[in-house]
Amino acid sequence: MKNLAKILIKNYPKEITLDDGTAVTVRLLLKDDESALLAYFQSLAPEERVELKEDVTDPKVIEKWMENLDYDLMLPMVALHEGRIVGAASLRFSPSAWTRPNASFVMPEAMLGASPRLSCHDVVRLA
Repeated sequence: MKNLAKILIKNYPKEITLDDGTAVTVRLLLKDDESALLAYFQSLAPEERVELKEDVTDPKVIEKWMENLDYDLMLPMVALHEGRIVGAASLRFSPSAWTRPNASFVMPEAMLGASPRLSCHDVVRLA
């Protein structure tokens, strides 16, 4: 998987345009993003966080994520608009078997119309 992560990392940052014409930059999550990522998740409505496995509004959860960044196991990405985080995704790799990577962007409904999540297909297409 290490080679795959290296290949994917070379593709970032990327400028993309959402269907509504909003320009965003997709890039890898960095340790310096900790406070901005926490603020982003805390700004989401509870129904936009309902499918997430962890309480991403808890500073300790985000701190743990940042301490354990490992691009060979998971490629965390953020989408930025006008310098602030407006979306987050994690492309997860399976170290034990060949499977398709799994990812979805969590973005506020206001950025995506009726759906607060982009599918894995959309993430790969956009990023």
